[in-house]
Amino acid sequence: MQKYLFPILLLLIAAPASARTTPSNKTATRSFVPLTRQTLNQHFPGISTEGINARLRQRKWRPSQTWLRNEGRKYGRLLVFSDLHMATGRDPLTRRISPYEEFKHDQQEADFVSLLSAQWQQSKSDRKVRSVVVNGDLFELMQTDRTVRGETFSGPRDRFGPSNTPEVAEAKLRAIAAGHPRFFAAIAEHIARGHRFVIVAGNHDRQIIHPHVLSSFRRMLTNSVEAHLVNAAKTDAKINDAAQRQLSARAKELVDEHFELAPWFWMHGDFVARHGNEADHSNAFSTPFAEFYHPQAKNVPMEAAFGDYVVRAFVNRPEFKQPWIDNGARPMQQLWAVLKSIKGNPVTLLRGLGYLLTREGVTADAATRDADLRADISRYVKEFDLAKKFNVLRETRNKLSEAQVVDMLVAYEKQGALAIYSRFKADTGVFTRLGRLLRQLPELIKHPSMKKCQLRMCDALFANGVGVVAGGHDHVFRIESRLRIAADGETVSRADVIDTSTWVDKIPAIRRETGFQTDKTRGVLVVDFDKEGGHYHLMNYDPQRGLQLVNLLEEAPK
Repeated sequence: MQKYLFPILLLLIAAPASARTTPSNKTATRSFVPLTRQTLNQHFPGISTEGINARLRQRKWRPSQTWLRNEGRKYGRLLVFSDLHMATGRDPLTRRISPYEEFKHDQQEADFVSLLSAQWQQSKSDRKVRSVVVNGDLFELMQTDRTVRGETFSGPRDRFGPSNTPEVAEAKLRAIAAGHPRFFAAIAEHIARGHRFVIVAGNHDRQIIHPHVLSSFRRMLTNSVEAHLVNAAKTDAKINDAAQRQLSARAKELVDEHFELAPWFWMHGDFVARHGNEADHSNAFSTPFAEFYHPQAKNVPMEAAFGDYVVRAFVNRPEFKQPWIDNGARPMQQLWAVLKSIKGNPVTLLRGLGYLLTREGVTADAATRDADLRADISRYVKEFDLAKKFNVLRETRNKLSEAQVVDMLVAYEKQGALAIYSRFKADTGVFTRLGRLLRQLPELIKHPSMKKCQLRMCDALFANGVGVVAGGHDHVFRIESRLRIAADGETVSRADVIDTSTWVDKIPAIRRETGFQTDKTRGVLVVDFDKEGGHYHLMNYDPQRGLQLVNLLEEAPK
């Protein structure tokens, strides 16, 4: 519903798509054009299809044997998912399913466990680690409305629910785990088998980057792994206290070694996973690092995006009455559901719009925010060793310094959308904010769309050796191929933007954008590395037929 409701609400408050003003990227020495028949004919006149493909592969990054033995073996095959949108599932007591649940126990959850089981069996023969990479929106925290039995949400509330504090997010995660025991048991077994689990933060589960929330999630994961180890070790004899302590310590070691969180993006070889909400003005944040590097106390509300508040104010109520209306209804049906839920009351509508316009806001000026962003990116580059990761992709004589990597990533981040709430001072009122948006309307209309914004961000990475960027957020299968043209104008290679769709069912766009007719969406990007480089296969999982290649329909000529 958000996909269609956002434009409707934005029109009501005059807030179209926007993007940040972008400085030049000094490390970028390439230009980019879409990969089409026309551009291929322009750059490769008179060359056969086989010859063009061979030319494009010549400039592809090829990992060294050292990289393959170390990083390549460590992560093995990547299984990249996004947008599972897991809420509270089926109540363990009443056995009823939450009307907000997109990851149902007998559908998506069962299929996910089936897919993992099949991959575990394959790994026995090919001896490759399997790395599950959830590229954003694993959890649906803004649509989690209850706690586990015996708990209550603490702290202040507004008319639409509890505040977005770390302790509330922790309580929601416990409720999600209680509603999805099979998923957490499967992930625990996955880790116990020596495979890996990576989470990239999205806009619907951004709260997990807060240290308190992340620590709580690690404990939940460790407890699940420990329960699996205990169950596997059970014999007729009871496990004694010493053995229990050993299993507890082993569970913690396994989680520390095989689980990781990427609050911004995750990089492996020439592959980058980032959710994609950073190019969406409705779902972008003022900074990717606020709660990660500058956490407040557990009872202080965290930053939320404009889209989060849209969900609270306009989506939760109609979806409670008409479950899953956002999974296939037409835009006017969704709008009608919203109007029905508020009984056509214009006062309720205005209150909701006023609620949206009085959230969040920034406290520092633009120069201070830019300085803070650079400092945070510099810290992130050091902590995640990004200079080394980018330099793996470059020739020895053309290595980047750490400062150059920081410059490049600052430019990358500034290609993203400017979060709506970043336009307002924290202490301004609703009419001041509405007036500011109206005054900026002509300027905002000129800014690039979300898709163009995504491509500009990806091009900033492509210019520095990245070959594939995987995203989600849009809930569609997509491969956007780009020709990467070096400064000499002659050296041309290929780079790809791949969207892995979602596991949410009944998205009408799937019928239009895939070669097979299905309402059952189980998007998976399968990534393998060998001495020739990365091999990327965009798949859809079918429990009966296994992983099936997604055949995208040809786009209309431009």
